[in-house]
Amino acid sequence: MKKVLKNISCFVMVMALCFGFVSIISAKSVEATMNYNQNVMFIKSNTSANLETVVKAYNMSGPILVENTIQRIVDITGVYKNVGQRKFEVTATNVQFKQIYTDVKNGTADTRTIWVNQTPGSTMNGKFYINNYVG
Repeated sequence: MKKVLKNISCFVMVMALCFGFVSIISAKSVEATMNYNQNVMFIKSNTSANLETVVKAYNMSGPILVENTIQRIVDITGVYKNVGQRKFEVTATNVQFKQIYTDVKNGTADTRTIWVNQTPGSTMNGKFYINNYVG
């Protein structure tokens, strides 16, 4: 019995390490650290056709190029597909860098948003946020 528990705990620990750099939650914001070529991802339920995403860096190693992708389930396959994508540079700490998406396909669906750090050798710690946009 102890060996089985040990094997299960080892498996859980390995899985946690494998997926430790991706945060998947049903919320509208998360604080995370994003190194080069790593992502921060989460799902917000019941979003509208107009969305805003925000990155606010608390600490960073220099200007960072970030790719932000918006995904929704757009057909009967149940697979998330890209419905919006932008690249922008985060150049300062404690400043909100906003991206506005309008008329996103499947306007009332759950939305997955993914930010990817595309600057080699860089790291950033901050808050990542998505919400319905009212312009």
